[in-house]
Amino acid sequence: MPSSIATAIPLLGRQTPRISRTLDGNTELGRRVVQLSALAGLDLDLWQQLATKAIATRNPDGRFTHREFAIVCTRQNGKSAILESRILAGLYLWGERDIIYSSHEFRAADVIFRRLCGRIEGCPPLRKQIARIYSSSNDKSIHLKNGQAVRFLSRTRSAGRAFSADILLLDEAFAITPQMLSALLPIQAARSVKHNTQLVYASSAGLVGSDVLADIRERGRSEHDEDAFGYMEWSIPAWYELTPEQQARWADKEAYYGDPQNHADSNPAYGLRVSADFLTQTFQSMRNTDLDGFGREFLGIWQRPDGTRPIEPVTWEQLANEKPPAPAPPIMAAIDVPPARNSATIVFAYKDPNSEKIYCEIIDRREGTSWVPARMAELKAKWNPRRIYLKADGPAGQLIQPLNAKGLHLTHLSARDYANACANLLAQITAGTVSHNSQPELTEAITNLGQRLSPQSGLFTWTKTDPLIDISPAVAATQAIHGITGLRETTNQRRRVKIL
Repeated sequence: MPSSIATAIPLLGRQTPRISRTLDGNTELGRRVVQLSALAGLDLDLWQQLATKAIATRNPDGRFTHREFAIVCTRQNGKSAILESRILAGLYLWGERDIIYSSHEFRAADVIFRRLCGRIEGCPPLRKQIARIYSSSNDKSIHLKNGQAVRFLSRTRSAGRAFSADILLLDEAFAITPQMLSALLPIQAARSVKHNTQLVYASSAGLVGSDVLADIRERGRSEHDEDAFGYMEWSIPAWYELTPEQQARWADKEAYYGDPQNHADSNPAYGLRVSADFLTQTFQSMRNTDLDGFGREFLGIWQRPDGTRPIEPVTWEQLANEKPPAPAPPIMAAIDVPPARNSATIVFAYKDPNSEKIYCEIIDRREGTSWVPARMAELKAKWNPRRIYLKADGPAGQLIQPLNAKGLHLTHLSARDYANACANLLAQITAGTVSHNSQPELTEAITNLGQRLSPQSGLFTWTKTDPLIDISPAVAATQAIHGITGLRETTNQRRRVKIL
């Protein structure tokens, strides 16, 4: 009886990422990292080798081609092995003096620490270079005789402030908050000129509040050129991202999530360490109770906001002003840039003398960001806005230095003030005290805003309801309108003081 080729060949995980952004460079060092890992008992799969070689790629000057690199892959496939190989390379191939590995939970950092200690201690050529290993509750680190060291930390808002490092490895990046990142990134500042620094993220798919990772992913998916940044993601598209023609291949979303081919496409270790039977059984267990959870944990599908839009299109349309007023002082300006850094928006806000409403509009919006300093200087000379707002902890922060070089003074809202600004915009729109001239980019951004609640403060900030919509015009408008509202409140307070 003739055999069936289809049944003879087992279904294996896809080894190449669905989303990939890499730059050309010398990959020879990556091959040596793979060999070193094997010496330490860490045999990398093809997909792990692919990511490892991309991370190790160098420019002609010897610096890393990707000074920032992110790997996003479903759980239990072996992302951490890539970070282990990166640590081994830094210690035993490249002479990197200080390496820091950071994870969301102490337990995860401890697992990687113990696993790496076992690999080193089990390999005599590596073990003989060890000076000491600390494994206390507050110090988990490996030190070589030549002074090199790797430290394993769990993340807090202040974690890492006492250290400097050449290499920063951030595992479980879906849990990184902007505050955590702000505490961690300065670790490399003092080494960035004379040393070959690198920042590597590893994570499973993002949650609704994974703003840092979402920004990284948007950069990875962008067609905008960005030096020294690389990204690889193993996943399948979300059901809502498929075209009707593509969806027609399956009966429904549930059938799509249960397709073994999709399991293999989103799990590179499928058939190697992650068994087909396990995923099928897990799908059956979760299909009726948490189908979206299965999609995130095992298919790499990012958690989506619930779609609730606090500002409905009809509400925004009712605030349109067909006869917009000319800019009149005091004017507030704001600049914002999306995570992909492929465009920039400048917004003005000022009071309409005819209605006392706050009028806002996009003054300029273009591709790229290099045009912003000269244009903002021109607008400053012509209209003299009282303040120029910019989120220094966001992508627009890259413009601070060139804007300052033009003699422009910037105002940066704290995290709490920005949250208050978001609440203020919603309140002003609900009260009908804002007007606009129906610009499509601003309308699209405003009416696709979602709310991300902070459990610590109880305040919310803006997030996307659609991952493909650029909300940066709304972020700029939020800050500019906040400036006018704050000015009006200050004036009223002064008046009350005079009356008293």
